Amino acid sequence: MARKHSGGGKGTERTRGLTSRRQFLKGATALAAGTAARTLDQSGSAAMLPAISIASHRVTRLIVGSNPIYGYSHFNRLFDQHMTEWFTDERIVKLLLDCEHAGINAWQASYSTHMSEQFQKIRDAGCTIQWICLAAGWHLEERFPDTPRGIASRMLKCVDAAARLQPIGIAHHGAATDRLFRARRLDLIKEFISRVHDWGLAAGISTHNPLILEALEAKGWSQDFYMTAFYYQTRRPEEFKKEFGIEPVGEVYLASGPPRMCSVIRRVERPCLAYKVLAAAANQLSRCGKPSNGPTGTSSPVTPSLSGCALASPIKSAITPGRYAKSSPWLPPDCAHRTSGLGSGGERNG
Repeated sequence: MARKHSGGGKGTERTRGLTSRRQFLKGATALAAGTAARTLDQSGSAAMLPAISIASHRVTRLIVGSNPIYGYSHFNRLFDQHMTEWFTDERIVKLLLDCEHAGINAWQASYSTHMSEQFQKIRDAGCTIQWICLAAGWHLEERFPDTPRGIASRMLKCVDAAARLQPIGIAHHGAATDRLFRARRLDLIKEFISRVHDWGLAAGISTHNPLILEALEAKGWSQDFYMTAFYYQTRRPEEFKKEFGIEPVGEVYLASGPPRMCSVIRRVERPCLAYKVLAAAANQLSRCGKPSNGPTGTSSPVTPSLSGCALASPIKSAITPGRYAKSSPWLPPDCAHRTSGLGSGGERNG
């Protein structure tokens, strides 16, 4: 336990910081509400966490993500490199086995050309975790036609490549969805949904913009689930300037993002995988648990020991639509097992 200093200044701030971090890590030991009391099976693994349905599959409300694994830090290229250096194939396998041991049964990760080799190692290790794939054309080829039709064509190629590894579902990348919306070509996603269904898989659509989520739901298409970012960080600089009168530098995370997205999540009929709950670690993890108007006020069950990266734990949450208590302005009251820390989204992953 940290000793208290008699005076103020840096010593007191450091003590408070240590206490906050300890409180956070103590609270993070529970992956969901009541998990501390879960029983273990004969192998010593925890019972599976509460689950929702996505198509014919049962998916735990807390799932593991992949941004730290594949170096999408949303900070800088050096941090990206540190992440990929840490997450060797062996550590990826260990992470997923640890998650299964903790009661998590699903992994959301972007498709990449070297994933087939990794997947073989994951399965050879006895890991049966369900994979939900995030598809994007730029994960196959760095260069592609910068047109709506070009984006759509590359997405279909990614579906065909990823489907051979037998994920339970494939989602349309959020950055691609947002770009097609700006070009008024959301209709091109219908072909993506059909292609995924042709492979016998659940089809999902990711977006960072709550207005797009509303538009997709209104179309009555046959998608099975959504991926919904709490922050609209793919907003273009010109959009930002028009809305707020200033032009940003880099990614911007607004406190108004989570309540706006959650208000739409409550109204849609399909299950939503909520991500970027801690704004890609832009919110200080040491502030978790304190009252606020944003994600830093949640009792977030982030588990750095499972992720291998304390700053951007690759954990996501699954949220089912429904009505929640009015006392919670932007999150369901049982957010402890619905939300989590995650560095995700962006042009390459989200």
